[in-house]
Parts: sequence; C-alpha cells; structure tokens
Amino acid sequence: MFGRTYLRRIQGCAQILTVLACAIGPLLLAETLLHIGSYDLIFDGLGIAVVLLGIAFVTRSAAVATDRGSRPSTGSGRDEASS
Repeated sequence: MFGRTYLRRIQGCAQILTVLACAIGPLLLAETLLHIGSYDLIFDGLGIAVVLLGIAFVTRSAAVATDRGSRPSTGSGRDEASS
C-alpha cells in the first residue's frame, strides 16, 4: 500500500513502539497488581483501548479511501502518472 518509499519509516516507528511497550508493559502490570491485587483492570482497559483504536483505524481508512476514490496512493507519484 505504501511501497518502498515509506517502508523504513514504518519499520522504524514499529520498532520504537515495540521497545516502548516491552519496557512499559511489565511496569504497568506490576503496579496494577500491587495496587489493585489483580490484573483484571489493566487487561480490561487495554482491551477497550485496542477496540477503540481498531474502530478509529477502520473509520479513518474508509474516509481516506473515499477521498481518494477507493484507490490508495503509494506516495511515489508513479501510480498517478501512469494512469
């Protein structure tokens, strides 16, 4: 969808988010267990956050596809010139 132009940026961003999640995740779980006595609250909260982010992604993707005539651009300029 994005092509080679954005591949390094996407992978770099994904790597940073993965490292941050690996660093912060255990701390959040430990603090939740310490203060509440159960993991239920943190997992319920994170589950809700994932569902909301999924809904936001789907609605944003649909809006972008509608704006572009249901044809995503690669950002390279080649697709627009060849059609």
